[in-house]
Amino acid sequence: PASPPREGEPPAAILKLQNPRILMNCEGEDLADNCTGRVVTGYCSEFDSKCEYINLPYKINVASLEVSVPVGNSEHGALVVAVTTLMTSGATIYLLVTIFRQDKHKQD
Repeated sequence: PASPPREGEPPAAILKLQNPRILMNCEGEDLADNCTGRVVTGYCSEFDSKCEYINLPYKINVASLEVSVPVGNSEHGALVVAVTTLMTSGATIYLLVTIFRQDKHKQD
């Protein structure tokens, strides 16, 4: 649990990102049979079935990464929604005009 913000500081949420795992699997070879202590199960590349992988160990410098993400004042919600909608709509219109614009070049 994060500590409450100090006086004058904006509120923030602490996001903890865990280190990734390095998994290995070779098609056609049963590597998992030789390293049963490091076997983990996860989805295959097509996500339709599960496969066995070997969890490869590696050295890390930090246990996990902690990021402080500022959270906004809930009283500003309507302004944030309005500005976000306006910017997204403007960018969409700009992209559509750019995509469908036909350049008129003189052909010699």
